[in-house]
This record gives sequence, C-alpha cells and structure tokens, in this order.
Amino acid sequence: MLLRELLREAAELVEVRVLLWAGAPVPLFAPRRSSVREARERLVRGTRIKAALDAHERPMHCHHEKVVVIDDEVAFVGGIDITELGGDRGGGERAGDVEVQIVRTVPEKLYGFAPRGEFRIIEAYVRALRSARHLIYLENQFLWSPEVVECLADKLRRPPSDDFRVVVMLPARPNNGADDTRGQLSLLADADADGDRRRFLATTIQARSGDTTDAAYVHAKVGIVDDRWLTLGSANLNAHSFFNDSEVNVVTCDPALARDTRLRLWAAHLERDIDEVSGDASTVVDRLWRPIATEQRERRHRGEPLTHGLVELQAVSRRSKRLLGPLQALIVDG
Repeated sequence: MLLRELLREAAELVEVRVLLWAGAPVPLFAPRRSSVREARERLVRGTRIKAALDAHERPMHCHHEKVVVIDDEVAFVGGIDITELGGDRGGGERAGDVEVQIVRTVPEKLYGFAPRGEFRIIEAYVRALRSARHLIYLENQFLWSPEVVECLADKLRRPPSDDFRVVVMLPARPNNGADDTRGQLSLLADADADGDRRRFLATTIQARSGDTTDAAYVHAKVGIVDDRWLTLGSANLNAHSFFNDSEVNVVTCDPALARDTRLRLWAAHLERDIDEVSGDASTVVDRLWRPIATEQRERRHRGEPLTHGLVELQAVSRRSKRLLGPLQALIVDG
C-alpha cells in the first residue's frame, strides 16, 4: 500500500502518529472493528509508525474528520477519505498563506475536554447563509440539514437583492438518503416559486468520455457565500456532521481565495475557461449554469446522449416523498 510505504519511510526520520476511528461497534456496518484492528496491525507491523484507535462515538455515528499535520507548521484539512471503501473520492490542494479558522463538531458527553460538545461548523454555516446578499454556492454529498434548508428557503422567499442566486452541486445518486435530499430540494423549489424569477438551481455532474457518460460521485464539502466566505473540510450538510459525528472544517473570509475557489470549480463544471465564468455571478448562473443543466436534463429524459457533464437535479414531485424526505432527514440522520 502506497500510503503505508510513505509513512514507513517517514517514520525512520520523524515521529509518525496515526489516529483512527475504531470502526462500527455493530458488525452489520462497515468498517467492522475487527477489520480496523487488522488494518492497524498491517500499518504498524515492521515499522516505527504509532497508531491508536478511538472508540468514542455515538451509536450509528463515527469519527469523520480528515486531518494531516506536518511538523506543527503545515496542515491539510479536507473531505477525502484515505480508504478503498466507496471508490475514488476527490480532494483539494494548498492555497498559500491565508488566515483561517478551525471549526469542529464534537458531540457532547464523549470527551472530558468538551463535555458539552462543540458545534462550530453548523454555527458558521448558519451565520454565513443568513448574511448572504448575492450568491450561495454549495457542493456537498448530502443536503439533509433542516437548519441549512430553512436558511436557504428564507433567502429565496425574501431575496436580499435582485441578483441573488443559490446553486448547489450534489451527487445524482448519493450512497444513502436520496429521498432525504430530494425532499429538501422540493422545499427549496417551493420557496423559489414565490418570486417572479428562478433563483435556485440544483445540479449534479457526469464524467464524460466521448459519447460515454457516468455519474461522478460528488463527495466535496464546500460552501461559498458572496465570494467573501469559504468553508471546506469533512462536514456534510446533515445532522451526522453538524451534531453527531466528529468533524473538522476550515473557514476563511479571504475574498480572493473564496472567489478564486469558486471560479476554478465553476470553470471545471461548466467546461469553460476561467475568464468565461468570471463575470457577474448571477449572469453566469442564468446564461450558462441553468441553460446547460436544463438542456442536459431534457436530453436524458428523451433518452439522448449527454453533450455536457452538468445536469439539473429535479426535486421529487410526489407529495408523499416531498413530506417523507425532510421527515427521514430528522429521524434517520438525527
């Protein structure tokens, strides 16, 4: 395993310490604790690597943060899983010298250092979303959180400016909770219908090679507000990440980094050069995002091959599912 070899070589020169979740206490779920113990043994056997397992967790929840610290000088925080479970998942890269804040989720009553828990990630999201004036852009694996959806819906019902837009990028088929997400999208579509123009757009992305397309699993956890606030890390937009799992995100109010991150993402998703997506955000949404995503959804509906990777995600139409999605988000996720 490449990672083991890299850590083994590094451990000959410096201390290498690895902290892992001990695994699911119920063997019906993966990874089992026995599997994690075996993986730990394979990692440390014949090396100077020190690895510990943390079994503190709430039932049905886990340690979900992804952090690497080097020499107490460089740290990487993101959403990528260092695992073979669930297939390939994307990561980010170093952005330079930027002032950031570390925000965490630590469930209450698990650790002595935080008996009341720590819930700064949901606090940061809610404050930023409530302050939005022009643009909210979210890339995430899930959109289950009633707190986040309520903030977005309030903004759509009472837009803070004429050019206000909300764009979300989600997986077409999340590995669980598809009805939860689609039900929440229905609430946002309803909120958007109250105005005289469409301000909300939900999308997904497809990997394309010639005439062949396949779903690209959106595993990112990125939030951008008004090109002045940016967060990324391990937290999904659900109660698991906001209240029950352990998580780490970084938050910055650096406008240059927030805008640069958005433009690089938008250029990739829209299959355009950065200068083509660097104009007014609402104009780019109305003239590029929405027409492309809508056309591809219609092509798929007609059974025609896609000509672009960006596809609109529609909310559920059956009333039962519209109600079931948010309900499941509270019962299953909470």
